Amino acid sequence: MKKLKILTAVCAVLLFSCQVDNEELVNTTNADLIVENANINGTFSSNSNSNGNPLYGSRTSEDLLQSLRWASYTIANILHHHPNLRNAASPYMDPISKTIPMEVLLGPNSPVTGFKAKFIQVLENYAACTRNSAKAEACPDTSNSPGPPVCPTCNLNSGEGQVMIDYLIGSNCTEVYFPRGFEFSVSDFVTTTGHPLNENYFNDGFTMDGSNEPPIVTVSPNFIQINNHTTIAVRPVREGTAESICSYLEYPVADFTDFLEGSW
Repeated sequence: MKKLKILTAVCAVLLFSCQVDNEELVNTTNADLIVENANINGTFSSNSNSNGNPLYGSRTSEDLLQSLRWASYTIANILHHHPNLRNAASPYMDPISKTIPMEVLLGPNSPVTGFKAKFIQVLENYAACTRNSAKAEACPDTSNSPGPPVCPTCNLNSGEGQVMIDYLIGSNCTEVYFPRGFEFSVSDFVTTTGHPLNENYFNDGFTMDGSNEPPIVTVSPNFIQINNHTTIAVRPVREGTAESICSYLEYPVADFTDFLEGSW
């Protein structure tokens, strides 16, 4: 009888241990998986489809950071200086998330007529300015812009606009976030930034104030609270399975929507 009791006790301990292990496994968060899969360089190796063709090349954090900055900066220029395109884009902002999918603005079937063409024109003008130092002084908003390269994934000195679009909506999943909402009538100041691709709550940004030299600022929830600026941030959208190009497991960020979110 004594041996039976000991055996029963041992089985109970083993059963409890298995339950604890299973609970810990179930409770493993997506954030843990993200950190585990993030590598030190923030580089995502190229993937392939079922035919063995690469879906995208090496995606470095530096390329994505710079692309997010320039996408935000270019979109802000368009919305700030072109009321017709601003009015056309406004209905497509989700009032809850305060976002517009990049596909809506720049996709092949964009319902915002003329926005994609203007994006290509403005971005390529910026690119030409940064390549030509003699011309740069005559270009608007470039002295304190995100700086070169305007299109970090471009190999040629032309066609940057379409390459950038393909990168933003083909090699990545991105969206435009308006922390204060679509409030362009409130102020003549527009501040732009991109997601920092880490857990920081702030990032460098640029404020367009009607001059040719938008000041460099640190965009944070506190900055947005204090300054009555329209703010635009471009950020990745995490979706799909772990094998998806939009899983972003290489970045140790639990939730991209936490950046600048809900602090006012």
